Amino acid sequence: MVAAGVSVVILFPLSILMAVISAISGADGGVAVTFGFSLFSITLAPLFYGITTYIFALIAAWMYNLVAQKTGGIAYRTEQEQEQNV
Repeated sequence: MVAAGVSVVILFPLSILMAVISAISGADGGVAVTFGFSLFSITLAPLFYGITTYIFALIAAWMYNLVAQKTGGIAYRTEQEQEQNV
């Protein structure tokens, strides 16, 4: 969910900037479109990013497990090996 937080931090100022620019330009319907984008970027985009990240993480873990069955995977030890004095 870090991606969701980052997207809010990045997209919120951009959406505010777009709203200000469209309000200044005076284009017909520009404010409504920008408001819709602002609403999306603040509320739905982080949720969308979180869900898609979760789905792609599941797919990546599934693919890793398929490859690890054939190749043996990656060995990782958290304890240091003791040196043998000869």
